[in-house]
Amino acid sequence: MKQHYYKVIKAFFLLAFIYLFPNTTFAQCAGTDTTQEICNFLDPSYQTLDLLTLLDGSPESGGTWADTDRSRALDTSTGILNVWAIRNSGVYRFTYTVSNAACGTTSTVLTLTIGAYAGVDNLNAAACETDTSVNLFQFYGDSPSPQANGTFVDKDASGAITGNFFNANAAGPGTYNISYIVPSVGSCPESRSEIRITVQPKPEPGIPSDFEICENEDLSPYTNFDLRDLLTGEDANGEWSELSGTTQLSSVNDHNINIQDIYTKNGPGTYSFVYTVYPSHPVCDIEKSIVNIIIEKQYNFSFGSFTVNNDICENDIEDTNFTATLSQPRGQIDDGFYNITYQVTNTTTGAVNSATIDSVAYNNATAVFDIDLDNSFFPSVANYKVNITQITKTGALNLCQNIVSNLSDELNIFSYPDLKNATITVANTCTNSDAIVTITNANVMNGEYQLEYQLSEANTANNTITSTFTGGEATFTIPAENITKSGNTRLTFTLIQNTSAGCENTNSVSTNFNVFASPDVSAINLNAANICLGEQGMVNFHLDNIETIEVTYSITGSNTVNGTSTINGDNGDFVLVLPTLQVKNSGNNTITITSLHTEGSPCTLATDIATTFTIFDLPTPPTVGVQPELCAYNTPTIANLSPQGEEYQWYSSQSSSTPLATDTPLENKTYWVSQVNLTSGCESEKVAVPVTLSDVAAPTLTAENTQFCGLKNPTIGDLSAKTNVTEGELIWYDAALNGNQLSSETVLEEGKTYYGYTYDASTGCFSSNHITTQVTLNNCNADDFDFYVPDGFSPNGDGINDTFTIPNINYIFPDYTLKIYNRYGKLLFEGNASTPDWDGRANQGGTPINGIAPSGVYFYILNFNKDNIKPKQGRIYLNQ
Repeated sequence: MKQHYYKVIKAFFLLAFIYLFPNTTFAQCAGTDTTQEICNFLDPSYQTLDLLTLLDGSPESGGTWADTDRSRALDTSTGILNVWAIRNSGVYRFTYTVSNAACGTTSTVLTLTIGAYAGVDNLNAAACETDTSVNLFQFYGDSPSPQANGTFVDKDASGAITGNFFNANAAGPGTYNISYIVPSVGSCPESRSEIRITVQPKPEPGIPSDFEICENEDLSPYTNFDLRDLLTGEDANGEWSELSGTTQLSSVNDHNINIQDIYTKNGPGTYSFVYTVYPSHPVCDIEKSIVNIIIEKQYNFSFGSFTVNNDICENDIEDTNFTATLSQPRGQIDDGFYNITYQVTNTTTGAVNSATIDSVAYNNATAVFDIDLDNSFFPSVANYKVNITQITKTGALNLCQNIVSNLSDELNIFSYPDLKNATITVANTCTNSDAIVTITNANVMNGEYQLEYQLSEANTANNTITSTFTGGEATFTIPAENITKSGNTRLTFTLIQNTSAGCENTNSVSTNFNVFASPDVSAINLNAANICLGEQGMVNFHLDNIETIEVTYSITGSNTVNGTSTINGDNGDFVLVLPTLQVKNSGNNTITITSLHTEGSPCTLATDIATTFTIFDLPTPPTVGVQPELCAYNTPTIANLSPQGEEYQWYSSQSSSTPLATDTPLENKTYWVSQVNLTSGCESEKVAVPVTLSDVAAPTLTAENTQFCGLKNPTIGDLSAKTNVTEGELIWYDAALNGNQLSSETVLEEGKTYYGYTYDASTGCFSSNHITTQVTLNNCNADDFDFYVPDGFSPNGDGINDTFTIPNINYIFPDYTLKIYNRYGKLLFEGNASTPDWDGRANQGGTPINGIAPSGVYFYILNFNKDNIKPKQGRIYLNQ
């Protein structure tokens, strides 16, 4: 409003001036210098402010404007100023110039003071903690933008503000208050705005690591591998995905994989999985970590071949570049570059050198590694062993120990060979036989050599052979066709040449050897006995004038054997023993003696003498059934075992060779039985037959005695009750051998001996031992019976009451004594259990009339001799 007011006043005075002074010339066509203030920065009209309207005086239109203080907001062609585009508050000058014929060129300066504007408060600003340089102006709008010459004030003293930039990373998650102050200018006051910025935590995908393993390791522990184990410090609830197409993840929440399955389906390689964490606020970016499952391939170079090129002579060392070739089967090794470590060993001096060649190219089109060896490793004459010790793929993690076994070759730098000081030995030989030549201490390198030699004297020949020297030693054979005559023969070498490098020497070296005439062998009769399978073979023959001979033989037929045996003779008789392993198959066989070598001669007697013999099968081992129940009581013998027959032989042990007689008593042990082929005499393997002789423990008496009361009619059953055996398992006999078996109802007899055996009904066996007991029947108690002494008897021979008999006294008082007196006190009779009852006759003193005492009264004294019972006295009447 203030500016519009100035415009109106200025136009009024201009019109008045022209009216009052119409004839006056005005030279300021550009107007006059003007100073203005714009404090209300937000007025929208200031976006298109026509500066011409602000000039004092009477400026003519059509002039040009200049942005003197570079406000960068003026359109100089139109004079329109966009105040909102001025970035800083302050004082700005704008120059207006008019050029015409009337005024010439005139200029005026418009000075504008632009007041402060700090923008509109933003209390919802946000930044991510990963941002190290947040431009605070971004939190203001652009209608208009705040001026740039203000100062941001760190109200919370975070220390994270530098100029107009806020370091959210340094501040860390949280809320921070910042004031923006644009200072006052002229009469325009300062402007202030507030920013409240919240630093949002960034999503944390964790610090990734890789799982690294060689394909030859056991992958079974990793069939449920948790990918989270490869992250450290990650936020939870992220999402998993993969980059390698293994299809191991079933969802974004799945983080377990089967590494063994990955390898099985895809082989070695790098398999990548992505962990994605989304921010809690969109100001932060989505963060990702990639973890890798690296299954490194193990290469096996052992299927290839390694060749070092080439053997040379010593004078070629300086001009030779030493190389090697490592070839591989096509498709076995991947194309690429490999680091090859090799070792060179001087086998002569023991010196060892090694080197690694990096980035050796390999291509399956050629399938070879071309290797340049270090020339300095081959300085002199020697045998050099070159072997590959390690091959790694260039740039690999080297998780695997690649297999490089058996990749070696030898390189020889040969000196010129010389046999001059060598020891040359030719073993004495026989006519039409090879001669063995041995060379030792030769001055030659290890390797293959061509030798030219001559035979002279008894035998003549010219030959060329190839032989291998090792450690200065070599052996070769002069063929039999060059040795046809007996006698001294001279061997002369005329040339030795290394076949690999061509180094040669033509100096002559000679030695002598003796050739013996081979003796003529007459026919030898062989006698080979038939044998049983498992036995040694015996071949008999006779040779005169020979003590010891080495026999070379062959067996054909059911057995195929080649053998050699040295035999001592007995007056020319020889026995060739064929071990059981050489005659292990039954059937018909032919043994042929192919050569005989005698001591004291290098000659071997070539023969073709043969005979036949048969190896009989062993009979089938006997079938042993269930053996009968054998009772020790019966004293069984071999005859009680089965099987029986003349083809069966029984033994007391497996190692015994003496058959047992059929009446051999058996014991509790294992016996052995075999079956004999009655035609061949061959015996089968022995079969074990365990023999158990059933026996029963003999009965024992459990009572202190075997006394019974005869008045109770005791029986065998009562006797059995006094043993430890239940009735029915105890058998009684009236004799130890061949006695009569007694039933349990058999009444016992006084003083008789009984024999008891235990009987086992399950086996039918009696005890082999028995008990023997004699019973008494006088163990009666008087109180149990009506005991009395009769008072008379009539010994008249009528068979009635003829003796003075005390009933049952022998059972009740077995030790009694009886004395009978006449009325005069004379002792007539004295008796006991072992004397007959008194029949009236005296057995003490005189004999009564007619031998029998007369009728009358007699007196007795009865001593019971039991339980301290007092003797009994009484009288009896004898009536004839």
